Amino acid sequence: MSGRTTGERALYMDYFAMGVLAMEKSRRESERASAQSRIDGIDERLIEIDVSMNQLSGQGIESEVDASVKVPVLKKKSAKRPISGDFRFKY
Repeated sequence: MSGRTTGERALYMDYFAMGVLAMEKSRRESERASAQSRIDGIDERLIEIDVSMNQLSGQGIESEVDASVKVPVLKKKSAKRPISGDFRFKY
């Protein structure tokens, strides 16, 4: 009866499932970081547009933008990818 289980999952199947989940988690984290980077870029551009509209409204061009609104300046984040150590298993 070598190699057979008695109705229980084999231990290697659990380790395989853990590995698959760890890889998916790592992929989802990198997808999240990439999406957040794109969102940050969009936010920066929206701020640049608001600043430009405020500048133009100050030059005599009529606009619905309130010139008294101060626009915060965002700092650019580096595009470094986080290194995760999710693939460490002890057997």
